[in-house]
Amino acid sequence: MRKASLVILVFFNLAPLFSQEAVVKRYFTTRTFQNESPKSSVFKRTYSQQDSFLVVKSYQSQTLLDSGRYAGFTSMDNLDLFFRFHLYSQSYVKPRVDFSDKKAWVNQFYKKGTIHKEYHLISDSSAIQQYWTYEGVPILTEGAGKRTIENNDSTTTIIVYDQYKILESYKIRPEQGDTIQLRLDQPARPKDGLKAFHNFIAENLEYPEEALQSGIETTLYISFIIDEEG
Repeated sequence: MRKASLVILVFFNLAPLFSQEAVVKRYFTTRTFQNESPKSSVFKRTYSQQDSFLVVKSYQSQTLLDSGRYAGFTSMDNLDLFFRFHLYSQSYVKPRVDFSDKKAWVNQFYKKGTIHKEYHLISDSSAIQQYWTYEGVPILTEGAGKRTIENNDSTTTIIVYDQYKILESYKIRPEQGDTIQLRLDQPARPKDGLKAFHNFIAENLEYPEEALQSGIETTLYISFIIDEEG
C-alpha cells in the first residue's frame, strides 16, 4: 500500500517588504533570472505583498512563466538566494545558508497559459505536487508517476517520481544507442574536488582583452557527459 506524503505550509505573520499596493519590477538578462539587467528586457519579475506573503511572477515578454507565494523573507537578497538554491538542484548556494523559515507554493505554466507544474519549497527541500501534460492531463497520482519528454535533439528524457520526489531520471539516445543516467545516488565529481576544478577553470579561462578593458560581462552555460572512464 502506497503511503502519501502530506505537506502543510504555515505562513507566519512577518513584517512586509513592500506596501500592499506596491508592485516592484526587476529585469534580467536570461531566462534563468540570474543576472539582473540595468535596463528593461524581455525577462521580468514582479514582486508584490499580499497579507503575510510575497507574490512573485516571472515573465518572458508578456508570457507568464511561473507564479509563487513566498513566506519567511525579510530581504530581497534572501529571496534571490532561495530562488537560486532550488533552481540549481540545491547545489548553487552553500549549505551554511539557513532556509529553515522559508516556504513557498509555486506554479509553472506552458506558453499557452495552462498550468505545467505545481511544487512546494519547504526550507532546503522541495516536493512536487503535480505535473500536467500540454493537453492538461495530470501525470502524478499521490506523488508518483512517470514523465516522458521528447527533446528537440531526437532524444527522450524519462523522469520517474515517487513520494513527491524524483526517484530516477535518464535520457535515451537512439542515434548513439545508449542511455545517460541523469540522476545518480553518487553524482560524478572532479577527482581532486570542486575547489581544484574551479581553480583549473579560472587559470585556463581566456577572457577577451577587448571585453576585459570595456568591462563587458556575460554568463556562459556548458554541459558535458561523464562516461565510464571519467
